[in-house]
Amino acid sequence: MTETPGRYRAPYGGERGRELALPELSVRASRVSAAAHITVDGILSIDTAHLLHELAIDCLCPDTPLYIDLGRTRFDDTSGVAVLLHIYALARRQGCPLLILNLAPSASRIINLLHLETVLPVSRDSMH
Repeated sequence: MTETPGRYRAPYGGERGRELALPELSVRASRVSAAAHITVDGILSIDTAHLLHELAIDCLCPDTPLYIDLGRTRFDDTSGVAVLLHIYALARRQGCPLLILNLAPSASRIINLLHLETVLPVSRDSMH
């Protein structure tokens, strides 16, 4: 398995975006208005969770909302939840509002099983 290096592009009116990908997972970041958006597509597992973690860390900024959209993501294990918890903790420390959008059923099952729905800032809406 090889990692595709981050690619920078300008998806929205000259604003910079970043994408990291492995064959099982694609993680894209962009800035829309005054918020950072990360879209995750594929299988989030112990082998791929670091891609989300790296990109989210790069996007954390005080007083700038970060939205993580997991609508097209399947969790194969609890690594994805561990990464979300770590991102949430870092975001709180940095004063970065975080919202997790569109939990896929596999992610929702794990989060509910671990009773984390009251800890993680999760919304069922697609955008805020």
